[in-house]
Amino acid sequence: MRTVTLILAILLAVPVCFAADITTRKGVTYKQATVSKVEADGVRITHADGAARIPFEDLPDALQRQYNYDPAKVAAYRKQVEDARLAAASKAAAEQRQRQDAAERSAREAREQEEARHAAERRSEEERIAAEERRKATEATVQFIAIAAAIVVGLVIYFLPSIIGRRKRNAGAIFVMNLFLGWLFIGWVIALVWACTRDSSMETMADQHLDNLRRGHDPHPNRLPRGGGGRGPYLE
Repeated sequence: MRTVTLILAILLAVPVCFAADITTRKGVTYKQATVSKVEADGVRITHADGAARIPFEDLPDALQRQYNYDPAKVAAYRKQVEDARLAAASKAAAEQRQRQDAAERSAREAREQEEARHAAERRSEEERIAAEERRKATEATVQFIAIAAAIVVGLVIYFLPSIIGRRKRNAGAIFVMNLFLGWLFIGWVIALVWACTRDSSMETMADQHLDNLRRGHDPHPNRLPRGGGGRGPYLE
């Protein structure tokens, strides 16, 4: 390799300053051609119509001998160039694959991050919806309990006269008045006052007498109960 490099340096150092027609082995003629540069596998020339590059194997025999054309050396040089080109192409392809892999990896990571973000948003939305449903269910339960309690309290207040007068002699009449007229405030007040009013003594004694008769414990079966002012609760 060092010998080839030395030979090429010597060839490149040779000054070329003649101008003549050059006809290649392929039959192409260059008028007033001047060799401007000698390369490892050919020469560059300028001619009347421009410039061109002629490989050594296309030069006439005289020029091949002048420039010490060696097919083996030229083949070795071209193989070296081809190997370098292939190595560079392989390196470029590897770098391109690395860039593609990096781009695909970045795109995949971006997709994964986007999917993770969407999944987190879906979980957050589901949790929010579940919390909202629990809140609504709790509010509905509290509202139902409040309404039920209000209804119970309202019924207790509405039937308060009946509850107070449940043991009175006229409990049935109080209940009927409370039921049908209690929605009128005056009717409810009248029923309440009636329930809070004590029964008369005559009604109380009559109730006691009836209770004794039902139980069979009347000590005076032939006497009727009397009102107030007498010496005893029964009439002779």
